[in-house]
Amino acid sequence: MSENLNEQLDKDLSTCRWFSIQCDESVDSSSTAQLMVFIRMVFADFSTKEELLTLIPLRTTTRGVDIYNAIKTFFVEKKVPLEKLVSVTTDGAPGMVGWCTGNGRMLTQTFHLSYTTTVSSTSRRYARK
Repeated sequence: MSENLNEQLDKDLSTCRWFSIQCDESVDSSSTAQLMVFIRMVFADFSTKEELLTLIPLRTTTRGVDIYNAIKTFFVEKKVPLEKLVSVTTDGAPGMVGWCTGNGRMLTQTFHLSYTTTVSSTSRRYARK
């Protein structure tokens, strides 16, 4: 069953026109940092599909460069068509948004993205009211 899901995701990635990713780092019950990467794909008919792309354990630190390297390695290994990547959304954690070495900043520079978004816990709190 998981092989079928991977095949479907590969097919969707090859047929989508554009995609964006959302990255969120969290610590699980065994004190291991986990990086969740979600993907939202847009197809030729402007339909969209959102999936959990991967869950990557971060075994050392959660600095921006570590998160960036984990994402980049995953994309290279899975042959993700990076020319279709148009946007990255992260939370407000320093490792995600740091001015020089934040993951979002490094992804923007590497893949020449023109659009990144940061969703902070403060903005989420105000959005719920």
